[in-house]
Amino acid sequence: MNAALRAERIACQMRNLVCLAAPEKRSGYLKEAADAQGIEIRQDEDLISITLPGLLPKRKQHVNAAFLHEPLNYALQNYLTVHSLPLYRECVVCFSQIYDRNGPFDRVRDYDNL
Repeated sequence: MNAALRAERIACQMRNLVCLAAPEKRSGYLKEAADAQGIEIRQDEDLISITLPGLLPKRKQHVNAAFLHEPLNYALQNYLTVHSLPLYRECVVCFSQIYDRNGPFDRVRDYDNL
């Protein structure tokens, strides 16, 4: 587990380094990161759906969520350049976690306090 966390930290640091060295390529890189992570944004009438396939970090581990935040933020900004989103006075945010029943049980995570 420590090796995976170190690899995640290194990947985020590498992304920051690449974006600092070539800021003009940042948006292209973040688009590729969002695509590679499978981030999808859809709108059906008044329902906005954001899909993050298997990307949420474990709740009890204090890891840098930049690997998810930066590509997600890019995807949202990119979506808004093409689509308009309604402004809501009130809304409900729902998290639906869908797991492949053929996968291991230990990947099912507790996000009730998200």
